[in-house]
Amino acid sequence: MKLNLKYFYEFWSLIQVGIISCSITSIIIYIWRFKEYNRLSSLFQQTNGYAYVNLQVTVYVDGVLTSLLGFCCFFGTIKFIKFIRFNKSLIIFVQTLKYVTKDIISFSFMFSLVFM
Repeated sequence: MKLNLKYFYEFWSLIQVGIISCSITSIIIYIWRFKEYNRLSSLFQQTNGYAYVNLQVTVYVDGVLTSLLGFCCFFGTIKFIKFIRFNKSLIIFVQTLKYVTKDIISFSFMFSLVFM
């Protein structure tokens, strides 16, 4: 049992648990938001738009979902950094980008001048 719990004390395992928990919670919150949307749209349809519709719960649910998806992206980015560290061809690509940064910036400047 100690060996199984030791897995959860590693940093990368905690990142993985964070991704999984945020994803599952996001799915549950999305279903809640969908049900809330259906409730509000049926209320709006029954009253032909003349009833007062309280959107406080809907805004709260949407904010929670946005925060959870943000955390999921954060944990995914941290995990992606782990993969970048060990990939030699990606390291060469990053070094190439560092070498041509000045040229890319000047090209982007000229490109934005032409199309703006």
